[in-house]
Amino acid sequence: MGMRRTIITLLALSTLTMLCQVLTAPAEAQTAVYSTLVFVNRDTSIATQNDYLTSAGIGFGLYREGYQIGHVSTGLDFRGTYSANDRFGLGGVRAELLTKNELVRPYVEFLVGGGTFANINGTAIAHLFYEPVVGLDVPMGRIDYRLLEFGMGRTPLNNATGALYTAGNLWEDTFASGVVYRF
Repeated sequence: MGMRRTIITLLALSTLTMLCQVLTAPAEAQTAVYSTLVFVNRDTSIATQNDYLTSAGIGFGLYREGYQIGHVSTGLDFRGTYSANDRFGLGGVRAELLTKNELVRPYVEFLVGGGTFANINGTAIAHLFYEPVVGLDVPMGRIDYRLLEFGMGRTPLNNATGALYTAGNLWEDTFASGVVYRF
């Protein structure tokens, strides 16, 4: 009985160890740089103002994935965006779903940062900014095509700025498409 119990215990421990390694194993570390064409649509939550601003610009960034939890690869993303009305930098966490067919790479991110945003009078205002992002990359070897990325950012505005946006929140939707180069 003692030997049987020892063997069962060893098998259970080794199975548990392998399961923990699979669930938290470092993924094949992947670093990538990307560049995108970004379209920004901005609106305040102030009903009395008609201050929609839409602009186009460029985005660039770097992400690093290093850990895998089941079918999800996790990492960090740092990016910047420059358009006629906006200049901001963001950083945050990234999670990519590892699909069996490898035809697409869906991902989600939660980013925080800051930047300057021009109001409808052209006055630049500095603010904190956060943005959840969802996207879809299409792998093509070392280069991926970023088919679509959608972000829905929010900037809590400060009444002390004296700017036109004096109450409410600034909502900023971003749409991006571009190229990702994986190292």
